[in-house]
Amino acid sequence: MNRSTARLVLAFLVLLGTAAPRSRGQGDEDASGRMVASSEEASRAHLGERFEDMVLKGLDGKEQRWSDHAGKKATLFVLRDSTCPLCRKYGPSLARLEKEQAERLRVVYLNPMDHETLEMMKGEVADFELTGLYHADRGQVIARKLAATSTTEVFLFDAERRLRYRGALDDQYGLGYALDAPRVRFALDALDAILAGRDPKPAATTAPGCMLALEVEKKEEPSITFHGRISRIMQKYCQRCHREGENAPFELVTYDDVASRKGMIRFTLKKNLMPPWYAADEVGGPWLDDLRMPEAEKKALLDWIENGCPEGDPAGAPEPLPYTEGWKIGTPDAVISVERKIRVPAEGDIPYKYEVIETDFPEDKWIEKIELRSDHPEVVHHILVFYHYDEHLDSNPQFLGHLALQGFFAIHSPGVEPIEYPADRAKLLKKRQRLLFQIHYNAIGKEVWDRPRIGFKFRDGPPKYSIRCNAASTREIHLPPRTKDVVVPAEFTFPSKSRIFGYVPHMHARGQAFAMDLFYPDGKEERVLWVPHFDFNWQQAYRLQKPYDVPAGTRIRATGWFDNTAGNPANPNPDTDVYFGLQTDDEMMIGYFEWMALD
Repeated sequence: MNRSTARLVLAFLVLLGTAAPRSRGQGDEDASGRMVASSEEASRAHLGERFEDMVLKGLDGKEQRWSDHAGKKATLFVLRDSTCPLCRKYGPSLARLEKEQAERLRVVYLNPMDHETLEMMKGEVADFELTGLYHADRGQVIARKLAATSTTEVFLFDAERRLRYRGALDDQYGLGYALDAPRVRFALDALDAILAGRDPKPAATTAPGCMLALEVEKKEEPSITFHGRISRIMQKYCQRCHREGENAPFELVTYDDVASRKGMIRFTLKKNLMPPWYAADEVGGPWLDDLRMPEAEKKALLDWIENGCPEGDPAGAPEPLPYTEGWKIGTPDAVISVERKIRVPAEGDIPYKYEVIETDFPEDKWIEKIELRSDHPEVVHHILVFYHYDEHLDSNPQFLGHLALQGFFAIHSPGVEPIEYPADRAKLLKKRQRLLFQIHYNAIGKEVWDRPRIGFKFRDGPPKYSIRCNAASTREIHLPPRTKDVVVPAEFTFPSKSRIFGYVPHMHARGQAFAMDLFYPDGKEERVLWVPHFDFNWQQAYRLQKPYDVPAGTRIRATGWFDNTAGNPANPNPDTDVYFGLQTDDEMMIGYFEWMALD
């Protein structure tokens, strides 16, 4: 896919929301459709104020005064966090900025994350070959003076140390989207303006990243503490992904882990971005792997943050969860890897990677457990595995599209657990069956080499029921330029009495909303899945706690709504006609479902 999104989150999720840079208050729109700060809001953001001289200390311990570099025409302070995924994405951009603007601009990095060690910060400097002064802002002293709000925020000062612009570096990366190149270079445009004697327009935007909460102070005696309650919430709702070895960009295990992320936790909870779950409460389910956090737990977590994140007595902490290292399905009976390591570049577009592997089993196999793994889970958006057949060319895009429209063999995406089937059912893998891997990577600011693999646990002999995956899908997609709420439906008819186990909606960057409906032979209609705000960052699987049966002749309809306007921040180009295709700047509309025939 040509324009990757962040998933972590990411992952992260990720973990990263869906909004482009917006202003700090009510204001006007610029040409790119983003809000610019009003004059009233700008005054609260310290714009136009002259800051006092200050001492800055590099990671080598040497001190410099801001005024020591008065010869520079401007100074850019850049907020950093070595584990924030958007900070990582912007690493290569900042390294280029230093070189290209060396004569005009001094770059100073501020890291306000007290839990980060000097070694972590030095590692970030080495990873991206940053040359500007890197200051560990212990106690958030400078960040508080700047009223910083997120970990990618930049602050542009003129030669007199007056703040002239604050906000996003550019619009290449955001919460829930990524572009191959920036369309608007906010900070550089502001630099050009002030050196030409003009006021920057816009003078302020918001900056996507890990939200800070520098204003939080202890308000009252704690009734909720980390060790007493918050640690248990983290274990139940967060640590599936936010722990060592998983694909979330940072851990949420220790007190320091969680307290240092209080701003981002508060932001994602209030926006309902974390934990990731997009199905509407009132439709369908109940669901396995339902990640939603109950309102009582959300309130406890938000109250704890507003009260200054009291730690409490470590003696009251729960035992660490006994997570399995390595394969979650246990030692596989067979592991098959793609033949080569795949280069994942540090930045930019990463088209889907397609790899065909040979299973080479001399007889049919019945699979009871399937797990997909990679060397670098932090770069994996998702992996889909399809049956592949010898009579088709590996590189034929029409054939690859045909595979995607029919159903998948296995899936891996953030938050989706490995597949395990009960004793009466399994999935068939025919002898010497080839498998096609479709791999979507996200750039993380650093080049890595990855080698995905699939592990199987086999069942002895055929089961009572064979698990299938099919789809209600279509190639008939046309999104005219700058159109919204474009509806694309597709249907599948069950040939026999069947049992449905769950659904996986699939659209690309212009996907807006998604529904699955059942139409029974007796005329009854039922909506079984409603995703009002589809997020391409999360290839969510909605698996039923209690599968349900449908009679022969039941139709399942998938419906996708699409937004091809500039108001969709993930949209790579709102001025083009969009049709069916394999890449992110094309579109798909697929309603996968897993089922088995009962007759």
